[in-house]
Amino acid sequence: MTPSRAFDFCFQHFGLWQDACAMKIGTDGVLLGAWARGGRRIVDVGTGTGLIALMLAQRYASARVWGIELEEGAARQAAANAAASPFVERVTMVHADALQWLRDERASLGPWDAMVSNPPYYTAALPCGSRQRDHARHDGHLPLEALLTVAQEHLTPEGQLSMVLPIERWHDAETLVAEQGLYVQRCCHVATKEGKTPKRVLLAVGRQHPHSVETAHEVLTDADGQRSQWYRQLTKEFYLY
Repeated sequence: MTPSRAFDFCFQHFGLWQDACAMKIGTDGVLLGAWARGGRRIVDVGTGTGLIALMLAQRYASARVWGIELEEGAARQAAANAAASPFVERVTMVHADALQWLRDERASLGPWDAMVSNPPYYTAALPCGSRQRDHARHDGHLPLEALLTVAQEHLTPEGQLSMVLPIERWHDAETLVAEQGLYVQRCCHVATKEGKTPKRVLLAVGRQHPHSVETAHEVLTDADGQRSQWYRQLTKEFYLY
C-alpha cells in the first residue's frame, strides 16, 4: 500500500503517522518493541501509534497481534499505520478500554502468549491540560495494579507481560508483581550513558516462577554519544541508520 502522505517516522520495513497521538514515538517504545518476547498471539495494551505492535509483528512473522487503544483519534491512527504496513493481515487495532476488552474477549480469543505495554507512568504529576495527554501520561485510567491483574488473568502459563517503566517505579512494581502472584522473569536496567544512573527498567513478568531471573544493566549511548553496541544490536532490524 502506498501512503497518501509522508510518514512522520520511518523504520526499515514500516512507517508511522503520529500527529493524532498524544504521546509521540520515543526511545521507550522502541526499546520495548525490540526487547519484549512475543508468541503466537500478542496484545499491546495502550498501543498509541501502534509502534510496539508493529515491531512485534515484524519480529514474530507467524504472530497475530492486537493493539488496544482508548483514545479514538490514536486508535484510528494506529489502524491507519497498521493498514499501511506489510503486516496488515496479522495486526488488528481496536478502539476500546483495554482492560474491559480483554475480559470481554476472553471466551473467544482465549489466553495470550504475550502482553506488552508502555503504560502511563505518572501518579502525582499535575495534569498536562490535555485530556489526551493526561490519559497517555497519567495512570489514573490504567494503574499498574490493574495491568498486572489482567496479566494474571489472561496470560498463558508460559506467557509474559513486558513493560518499560521509569526507574522510580521499579520498587513499587516489584511489590505489586508479588501481590498479584506473578514473578519477575526478565529485568534490564537502562541508563542513557556509561556512569549514569539508570532511567528506565525493562521488565517481563509471568505466572511461572523462573529458575533464575534474567538480569542486565545496559546503556543507550557510548562515550562518543553514539548508540551503544547493545542498543545497535537490539534495534538493528528497525532504525534506518
